Amino acid sequence: MLKEDIFQLVIHHTRDMFPELSSHAFLYSEEFRHFGASSIDRAVIIAGTLEDLSLHVPLAELFEVQSISELVDLIYKKHVATLDKSIN
Repeated sequence: MLKEDIFQLVIHHTRDMFPELSSHAFLYSEEFRHFGASSIDRAVIIAGTLEDLSLHVPLAELFEVQSISELVDLIYKKHVATLDKSIN
């Protein structure tokens, strides 16, 4: 899975949470607060993305995530680490 794939999943879940953003051109660097996302909204977006990836990451590790790029980068690192464990 590429970072772009994870980015698209995050966008999908963000649009589910905020249907008014259906035509918004998301930027990798955007912060969730720019959409009016609360910490609960972010948790729902994160949980949906993790579920789609069948990835288990303690939400406490994702608590400080404020931007799409931070979320994508962190999930990507966890995803790669999971793959590495399954190979070894």
